Parts: sequence; structure tokens; C-alpha cells
Amino acid sequence: MFKNFLVIAAVLYSACSHPAAEAADLPAKRTADERIFLVNCQSWNGINNPSTTQTWSEMDWYSTDAKSQTGLSPDAAAKVITSGHITWEGHQITGAFSDGNKFVSNIQSGAQNLANFKYAGYGSNNYHGFNCYKDDGRTLWGWEGGIGEGGASAGCQHLLLC
Repeated sequence: MFKNFLVIAAVLYSACSHPAAEAADLPAKRTADERIFLVNCQSWNGINNPSTTQTWSEMDWYSTDAKSQTGLSPDAAAKVITSGHITWEGHQITGAFSDGNKFVSNIQSGAQNLANFKYAGYGSNNYHGFNCYKDDGRTLWGWEGGIGEGGASAGCQHLLLC
């Protein structure tokens, strides 16, 4: 009986001597208002100079829906292909962000044939799941260079919203 008492006392001491991590020690949790866009991008140097056009696809993360409506570049981006545009549909695609977070999309085949804003699949990041919808293809963000940028321009068109 004394042995049982010692075991219980040791367990209680161990549990009490290691307090739970403070909230500041935990990684920042993403919120339900965050948005991830699956986008195809293009940049070019000079006015309508197709010889210098570059294309790529990326996942753009905005911390809030309101920020995604500003036309500004995302809070974070994960390039999934650096030359050409990816087919987002019919297979799983993973994007890795610089903070270690990953987003995995699973978009159904034929999603681009859906009406705008219809359910097209799902995705998840390190924190929670998302429903994904076909979007209207507007330019999510872009920039137009002036003389200092050599006339370079770029833009990303969003195809899917999660």
C-alpha cells in the first residue's frame, strides 16, 4: 500500500512540476477568416513583350478575407510550379509556406466548368480544413512597373478560393 502511495505521489509531483505551455509559447493559430487562393500568375517586361513573359502557379494566403479584396499581394505565398501553370484539378497539390505551414488542395476534376462560387473540392493547412469554390477569375493582385522597374508588370488570377 505504501508503494502505491509513492507511485501516486510521484505522478502528481511530475504533473504539477511541468505547467502547461503559456499561450505565447504556442504557434500562432490561423483563423476561420483566413483565405487561400489557388492562382496562376504571369509577369512580363515592358509593354506587351511576349518574349519576356514568365508564368507560374502559387497558393496565396491572406490572414483575412478583407485583405484579399484590396488588390495587394498576399500575406504569404507558396509557389507550386515556377514555370508554366499547374492543373489544379483532379489531383492533390501541396504548397509549402516559408513559416512551415503547408496547404494541401484536393480539387475535383472539371471544377473549372462549374458556375462561379460552386463547391469545387477541399483543402487543409496545419490548423484546419477548408471548403474550396470555383472563383470568378478576377485578378487577385498585381503590379505595374514604372521606369524604375523597367516597365515590368505582373498579376495573379485566382481560379479557386478556399
